[in-house]
Amino acid sequence: MRVVTWNIQKGIGLDFRRDLGRTVKVLEGLGADVIGLQEVLRTGEGDQAETVARELGMDLAWGRARAARGGEYGNALLVRGAAHFECVHDLGIPWRENRVALQAVAEVSGVRVRMFVCHLGLGFGERRKQIATLTAHLRSAPKTEPRLVMGDFNEPHAGPVRRALAEEFPDAPAPLRTHPSMLPLMSLDRIAWDAPLRGDVRVVPVQGASDHRALLATLDCMPGLNCS
Repeated sequence: MRVVTWNIQKGIGLDFRRDLGRTVKVLEGLGADVIGLQEVLRTGEGDQAETVARELGMDLAWGRARAARGGEYGNALLVRGAAHFECVHDLGIPWRENRVALQAVAEVSGVRVRMFVCHLGLGFGERRKQIATLTAHLRSAPKTEPRLVMGDFNEPHAGPVRRALAEEFPDAPAPLRTHPSMLPLMSLDRIAWDAPLRGDVRVVPVQGASDHRALLATLDCMPGLNCS
């Protein structure tokens, strides 16, 4: 299973042009089975989530974070198989831009993984509260499938997010630099998973299609353990 997480910055590239076709082209080249996207718009001017899902031939689960002009803004999960929507966890902090975690089950070729697609806030104190809330949701999730959490965690240096992910997912891969995309200096984006899954993760260039680079994890199931 190839899993991608990417903050697409509403389809706006480093040239400040909104070009969703460029976003789709990058994703097409990755051949992913599961894609978690952040900063996605669904408005009267165009539904980015539906467009990307349709162009890639993938199923869609949507996590609304807040209202946007003429529509919504949030996180999306795309699956080359079935995306079974579960719920949207509110990670909002008063007086801050609202943030959420989308929970859904991705089913690909008989393998089911419980996905959490997240986008945390910019402030240290904000993220500390959000990661505590997210951890509680991770621990209360049904144990019927292995868990995978991914997204833009907005933590530029070691802090509460990194500590929480290491505690909840002891085999989580080390943070990799993804931002800014032209010359990555900060490890804002992460993917971590439960032990029944194993694999690695790498940074993927995005040809200036966003201010974030993408992460691509290639996963399989440990022998003798059930991932279905």
